[in-house]
Amino acid sequence: MPAGVWRHAPRARLFRDLPELFKDEDELRRLWGRPDTRKKLLEGLEEKGYGRQELADVGKLIEAEHSDLYDVLAYIAFNMAPVSRAERVDAHKARIFHGHHRLLLFG
Repeated sequence: MPAGVWRHAPRARLFRDLPELFKDEDELRRLWGRPDTRKKLLEGLEEKGYGRQELADVGKLIEAEHSDLYDVLAYIAFNMAPVSRAERVDAHKARIFHGHHRLLLFG
């Protein structure tokens, strides 16, 4: 196998394997939304050879360097367009501000 193909083989496996790990986006979101299950998910991916660096490399390939790993996983598993961190903050700014404002008022 040529060196270039060998280097990209794990990425090809990732695109084949990852969609089978989640039944739908809601399941991925639930796993990602809790620190304990996110950690287990990332550890499981690492055990399969898909560590943070490999996922970050895929993020660069899909032009998602400014997105979270969640977006990389959602892209691979469900062909969802990555959202940058800045876009996500802008989209949720009102909710974030409201929660922060409420915390300041009601402690």
